[in-house]
Amino acid sequence: MDAMTDEDVREYIKKNSTTDTKTGCWNWNFSCDKSGYARCHLRRYPKVKNYALKVSRVCYLVFYGEIPEDLLVLHHCDNRKCVNPQHLHTGTHQDNMDEMAARGRTRYSREFGNRHAARPVLAAGILYESCVDAGKALGITDSGVKKRIKLGWTGYEAY
Repeated sequence: MDAMTDEDVREYIKKNSTTDTKTGCWNWNFSCDKSGYARCHLRRYPKVKNYALKVSRVCYLVFYGEIPEDLLVLHHCDNRKCVNPQHLHTGTHQDNMDEMAARGRTRYSREFGNRHAARPVLAAGILYESCVDAGKALGITDSGVKKRIKLGWTGYEAY
């Protein structure tokens, strides 16, 4: 079997993703790692050493060129499954942390999940003053309560 070219990989990425017409994201249709990032296996692509890769890195590589070793591939759109090269850029770990904070995606920001921390919540059908109180009473973490609210579990709701 012949080695894959950049054009082959570009076509592979386009063929295996679906475009979200609202956001412009190319959402990867196949496997993701445990953190939700799109993954692929490219054994025949000679430009990569490890064949199991984040698709965003491969995408950046084939559309823009080499990624400096000390840089990450970041998403303008904050969508881990997005492989649209126009939504990708390189940056340092600190750039990534700064973008997270600016967009309200840190552990302590209202947008990430702590928005219910100091508000009353209904957990397991009982009203509590906060996720922390609900978690203590139910023997789970406040993160567990927040996740159940986010997932829409019956009896879990923020007020």
